[in-house]
Amino acid sequence: MKLYHGSDVEIENIDLSYSQINKDFGKGFYLSDDINQAWNFAKYKADKPKSRTKEAVVTEFEFDDSHLYDGSLRVIRFDGYSLEWVSFIKANRQVRNNDYDIVIGPIANDDVRTQFVKHMLGEITEIELMENLKWKRCTYQYCFISDEAISSLKIIGKL
Repeated sequence: MKLYHGSDVEIENIDLSYSQINKDFGKGFYLSDDINQAWNFAKYKADKPKSRTKEAVVTEFEFDDSHLYDGSLRVIRFDGYSLEWVSFIKANRQVRNNDYDIVIGPIANDDVRTQFVKHMLGEITEIELMENLKWKRCTYQYCFISDEAISSLKIIGKL
């Protein structure tokens, strides 16, 4: 299976120490199975003031998806927007996720932080939170959390 990582740099070596905390599925290396989503994120990163290169770059990976089903890795998958998905994101934005090697699920929109603040202040319900986090079209992200999961990825190269 092909997966894509959008950034402002080409990925030549995956180093989880560069991963940021408090992300949707925890601290990890994020990829998409949708090349357009990866390009959109790459452009977003390249346009940021802190961009290292100001260049949108997508790196392509090969992933042996048999690892998702053979029991060799701890995997959780969310097959759409749900209250379980919202609860998982809420938990991961507060503590580091150590329960899984790979998390797969829909990408939330870019307004996550604002929506969670509204929810914590009681301004919106959990159902309204879920609706507000939905992306224009449902695309999936793959978060590789452990070194074991990272070792299942093969870098193909920059697109």
